[in-house]
Amino acid sequence: MKACGLLGDDVPILSPRTATDDELRRVHTSEYIDAVKRFSSRAASSSSPSSLKYGLGTDDVPIIEGMHELAAVIAGSTLVGAEAVMTGTVKRC
Repeated sequence: MKACGLLGDDVPILSPRTATDDELRRVHTSEYIDAVKRFSSRAASSSSPSSLKYGLGTDDVPIIEGMHELAAVIAGSTLVGAEAVMTGTVKRC
């Protein structure tokens, strides 16, 4: 993004991290997290009654291999950004 001129030189790049299961449980049940992990590891190409129970395997939430890990990095990185703003490490626009 910096190379394309979309970020100024004064904008810090923060390192991403993976959210822990405890952090994910703040908004999701353990049952849901376990289901995402289960379907993530086998990457079912289509939905099933058990995946649809959790809203997985739809057009909005397709089942892809590694989806739990990807989502956990997105959630963890969001927490990194929020923590940086809350602690004053970065300026809020």
